[in-house]
Amino acid sequence: MLDSVNTKIDIRNQRIKEHLFETNVYPFAEIHANTSLMLFPKKEGEVMKGQLPITIKMHGITLKKTASIAITLSSGEYQVATMADINIEAAELNLSAGIDILQALAKLPYISHNVPVNFNLTFKKSIAKKSIANKQ
Repeated sequence: MLDSVNTKIDIRNQRIKEHLFETNVYPFAEIHANTSLMLFPKKEGEVMKGQLPITIKMHGITLKKTASIAITLSSGEYQVATMADINIEAAELNLSAGIDILQALAKLPYISHNVPVNFNLTFKKSIAKKSIANKQ
C-alpha cells in the first residue's frame, strides 16, 4: 500500500502520496516473481546465486526487471537478497512529473529520477518446499 509511505515528515508524506504516487488513483504497487525459478540451497549455510526475473506493477505501468539474487539456508529459513541494486528510472513508471512537482514544492535544485531498489526477504523452509512441490 503506497499510502503507508512514512518519511517521518508529515508534509513530505502528504506530497509524495498526492503528487508522486497519486494514491487516490494508484493505491498500491505490486512486485511479482516466480519462486519456482529459484534454486534453493539444500544444506545449512549453502548459498545459491542466480538471476530472477521480476515484474513491478505501479502507477498503471508493468515493468520487467531482473534481480541478481543470493539465497542462503540459515536456521531453517531461506534468506533471499539482491546482490546488486535494481535501478529504476522514474520515467519507466510514469513518475517523472511527480518528482518535478516535489522538487518545485520543496524548492530543491535537484531530485534524482533514478531509484536504486534492493530487497532482503526471509522465507520459512516449509513454505518454500510447498512452493516447489506445487510446481512439479
